[in-house]
Amino acid sequence: MAIIAFMWFSRPYEGLRHDGVLYLGQVLLHSRVPVLSQDTFFAGGSQDSYSIYSHLMVPLYRQWGLMATHVGVICIAWLATLTAVLTLLRRFEPRGTLPLWGAVAFATLSPMYGGANVIGYTEPFVTARTFAEPLLLWSVV
Repeated sequence: MAIIAFMWFSRPYEGLRHDGVLYLGQVLLHSRVPVLSQDTFFAGGSQDSYSIYSHLMVPLYRQWGLMATHVGVICIAWLATLTAVLTLLRRFEPRGTLPLWGAVAFATLSPMYGGANVIGYTEPFVTARTFAEPLLLWSVV
């Protein structure tokens, strides 16, 4: 529980940010605002045709609303990612303290890399990567 708390305090939810705005637009296009199909972003063809993100999020938004859905999805994704990290680290040292300290490092160290804090993992906002990261780590497990 402490590791999860560390993760939450080190990466507070930031709301709609970065490309999360574009993903929200895709969800709105498929749910409430079909007139968005005339927008330049969607009319020219977006990456939505290659993703199941909006189709997964439409029912969640309808059921729980934007804020609850985003926080819930982030909680589940981060928990899945953290358990995948723990599982991988246990393979290296099944009985030692490496998994524990590795999980603490994963939860507390900055997940941002690259210039200007643009690229990172376990981002504090919802995008398709929120689903992809834990799935990718579990596929490695």
